[in-house]
Amino acid sequence: MGPPPWRLSGGGFPGILFSNLIFHRLERRTPKRPARASVFEEVAVLRHQQLERLAPSSIQEIDGLSDHERERDRIFRFFRLNLEPREVEYHWQRLLMHQSRFPSAEGRKVDLRTAAFDYFLNETDLLAEPMVMERAELRQTELMAYFDYLTGLRNYAYFESEIKTEVARAKRYQTSLCLLLCDLDGFKYVNDSLGHRTGNDVLREVGQILQKRLRSTDLIARFGGDEFAVLLHRTDPENGLRVADKLCGSIDVQFRGGPVGKLPRRLTASFGLSSLPNQADDETTLFELADRALYQAKRAGGNRVVFAS
Repeated sequence: MGPPPWRLSGGGFPGILFSNLIFHRLERRTPKRPARASVFEEVAVLRHQQLERLAPSSIQEIDGLSDHERERDRIFRFFRLNLEPREVEYHWQRLLMHQSRFPSAEGRKVDLRTAAFDYFLNETDLLAEPMVMERAELRQTELMAYFDYLTGLRNYAYFESEIKTEVARAKRYQTSLCLLLCDLDGFKYVNDSLGHRTGNDVLREVGQILQKRLRSTDLIARFGGDEFAVLLHRTDPENGLRVADKLCGSIDVQFRGGPVGKLPRRLTASFGLSSLPNQADDETTLFELADRALYQAKRAGGNRVVFAS
């Protein structure tokens, strides 16, 4: 192992690095071992609070895991690594050996996250050119990069990177996943008749409906314009269809009594639904099927849900 870009002082590691600062990974490349045919293209932001916020929910969702497997899941979620199951276990075993080689100060074992950072940076190509940032600065950067300013939902860039991670996790643990694509019917008429200010109010209201009707673990994003996407975790096709029907009905009812309801053309929504592993085996196919189903729903007159065939 080559010399790391920082040194352990007195057998320890500066505590401020994990208590006050966080790592921001600018790029991620193919690991040296085992060799892979594809490259990781997504940009990942590593946040200390993600370990605290995301890991507990994942532990509750995954039944029958040992403490060893739970700790492994925490580490890989913390570093946002999108790996196949065999690679996860491969790097996990090597990480444990890597941690055991670190000198300890006053009998205190080096933190696993500290060892993991050194391992992923110096022993693999999974981390390249990481940056240490203040939390406040990173939070502001992330808000600009990954959130839709109008609705407060995640944006397309974040959704595109996360769907790869979630599909890989669903395949690893052999769970179901549903993708919902939503497009508002008659939204252009709202903008043209009542103006963009009212159109923005409509988009914010739709965003609130999605947030209220869905679980906190589901990923909701606005793609732009009047298009939204929802990733339903651990949801089979039957339950996914039930959720989509309720969302479709909620949007229809919400805008019947307001100013939009007075227009000759009602404001409703169309949904396209696809599922994994029943119909798709990767995120590209999952999205294409949902998009095709959405197109069919629009052509059939809107205000409906179409399940991909």
